[in-house]
Amino acid sequence: MKFAVGFLSLIVIIFQVKCVSAEDESQACMIKILKEKELLNEDFSYPRQPTRCFLAAIIITAMEDGFYSKFDNEEGINADCVKSELKKKNLVYHLIKKDIIESSKTLSEEEIKSLLNENKETMKSILNSAAKACKSDDKWGGIFDDVLDIKNTTHAALESNYCCLKTSIDKNLIKIENIDVNPYNFDTSNVDCNAIIENKKNDIVRKFRAKYNESGLSQNKINCIVNNLNESNFFDTTIALKTLEKIDLEPFVRAENKRKLSNKIEAGITGIFSCMIENY
Repeated sequence: MKFAVGFLSLIVIIFQVKCVSAEDESQACMIKILKEKELLNEDFSYPRQPTRCFLAAIIITAMEDGFYSKFDNEEGINADCVKSELKKKNLVYHLIKKDIIESSKTLSEEEIKSLLNENKETMKSILNSAAKACKSDDKWGGIFDDVLDIKNTTHAALESNYCCLKTSIDKNLIKIENIDVNPYNFDTSNVDCNAIIENKKNDIVRKFRAKYNESGLSQNKINCIVNNLNESNFFDTTIALKTLEKIDLEPFVRAENKRKLSNKIEAGITGIFSCMIENY
């Protein structure tokens, strides 16, 4: 049983990082589910006919549980009320819809922009309504800054954003032409990007280990998973993927970078499965 729980936990974490796979079959299933919830028009194109979608529904449910757990320790937020309100309004499905629109290969650039703006306004309305109903902090502790168009301009945030973007570009994880990595033009001469990135990676690993400790996996299996992920640059790629969401980009540029990062994550997790079946 512990193996089964740990294995499902692994799949859920991967999908939480990626949100939605860029692969056609996974995308088709997500589109089918969004149509069933009347969040996409019936004429929204499938990349292929959806099949074997039972796993996608299970993963979305697990994604919801993981996503809403973010509120549990957030000060100024009435967690139980907020989770209930956001679930009723299908917020996670709107986040999935955002990725589906960005990844579309059939919509024009103008159509993508229009649908993304419409979806963002819907999410803002959902969040504002939940904050009001639950008497909670309407800034959401920074969790939804990208949806609410809130820019964190504290010095620590500026340094972090600068280092994440610069490092991701230097490592060829994000490929964008003519982008200003320091749009606020602050002094970077004393910024230690290596230390900042290392701290971010260590934080991801700590959360990763905590998640697997809860699942009952042995320390040897956890060490094996972390080592394999580290060797495949999974943690650097995860930082790049999160950084991508904070940059103002044309939708097709964001989608292309997201697709490549998602594929890189998929390619890097192959060694994990051997860790799950090894007898230790």
